[in-house]
Amino acid sequence: MNLNAIEKEKKMPYGTSVERLAREEGIEQGIEQGMVLGKIQLLAQLMGTVVPSLPELQNKSLPELDTLLKELNRKFKSRN
Repeated sequence: MNLNAIEKEKKMPYGTSVERLAREEGIEQGIEQGMVLGKIQLLAQLMGTVVPSLPELQNKSLPELDTLLKELNRKFKSRN
């Protein structure tokens, strides 16, 4: 029995397994991105530098945000 048949037989309330997996991954990525955005804004605020706006940060990819966060962390640690 294939996966589609099993899903139909069990009358699963969600879409296909692939859709469910994609949705879960999207949620996880959104949570991770939100945490990174918050950390960037907090570090910038603690350092007294310009705090990037949310729209400005949301236009960046997750790898770009990670790079920015690492740079801010490095600067924050080196200022003491």
